[in-house]
Amino acid sequence: MRLDRRPRRWFPARPGIYQVLVAVVVALGLACAGLILTSPRPAAGNPVDDLAQIFIEDVEHAPTPQQLAERPSLVPLDEQLRIDADKLLDAGVVTSVRITRDGAEVVAPPARARDARTRPRDLPEKTISAPTVDGSPGAVYRIRLTVADPADLASLRWRRPVLQALVAAMLLLMLTGLVLSRRAHARQERLSLVDPLTGVGNRRQLDRLATRLLRDPRPGASRHTLLLLDLDHFKQLNDRFGHAHGDDALRRLADALLRTLRPHDHVVRLGGDEFAVLLCDVPAPPADHALGRQILDRVRARLPDLGVSGGCATWPDEAADLDGLMDRADRAMYADKERRRRTVDVRTAPDRVG
Repeated sequence: MRLDRRPRRWFPARPGIYQVLVAVVVALGLACAGLILTSPRPAAGNPVDDLAQIFIEDVEHAPTPQQLAERPSLVPLDEQLRIDADKLLDAGVVTSVRITRDGAEVVAPPARARDARTRPRDLPEKTISAPTVDGSPGAVYRIRLTVADPADLASLRWRRPVLQALVAAMLLLMLTGLVLSRRAHARQERLSLVDPLTGVGNRRQLDRLATRLLRDPRPGASRHTLLLLDLDHFKQLNDRFGHAHGDDALRRLADALLRTLRPHDHVVRLGGDEFAVLLCDVPAPPADHALGRQILDRVRARLPDLGVSGGCATWPDEAADLDGLMDRADRAMYADKERRRRTVDVRTAPDRVG
């Protein structure tokens, strides 16, 4: 048997905002890496001191006339300066060397054609006096060097601000992605606590409320009453009029509860046609159940064409946790439903629901 397999997509047909942000950040990162890798490397150390130091040492350690006479193998200072200059020129470290002694030229700059790939740059002039035996002022040597920087160094003038702009854009996009991610997570978290059909809370929301409110059963703590409600004969309503009519009935019940409850009360849909209302800071018995009965009567008055049954239980007087409240309120609700089936007037409810 042949199974038709859909081709695997490496990229989504419609990328989301986070995929676009990641792609842009990666592109900016590659651009930054390219700028860094292609930027010329700066020379190690100080070029002025490193190059001029060669000639300064020649002048400081130059042999005296007496030493030259005694040792013919020694090289005179002017000759040594020319030798070192030729070495630097041949190595391509410098493009021009000019040394003068008391104004007289000792080493003349060579006549060479300029390389179009380089850019000449004159280093600051260095001045040094030749030492003498008797300590009198010696000849003054002036050293002028010219180096050839790569022409690419000029690009650093625009590479640096561009690199800074790219890094700033990356940080801004990453911050934007973080903010959007936090907002999306908060929105997703809110949606996970809401029943999509009625717009009220769901069972997860009730669990969170119970964790926050039903945690201190000490004497004198605030009382909270859990009121459970459901629609009578909801299955027959769905079968006879269709699920759309049943969904509308559930939305009407949720709207009636929202219009009836106090601002600090909470309503959630547990599932099917069952709703739970958490009445916060209720009075002591029997006023707590009287408040639940009052809310139930008002909901029934808003929905005269629907049968609504309910039962309640109060924390911490009747149960120590949410499971205990649910069990007590559920039994009270079904007791109220049974009583309502045996009476003609559905609005004649007992004084204490449950």
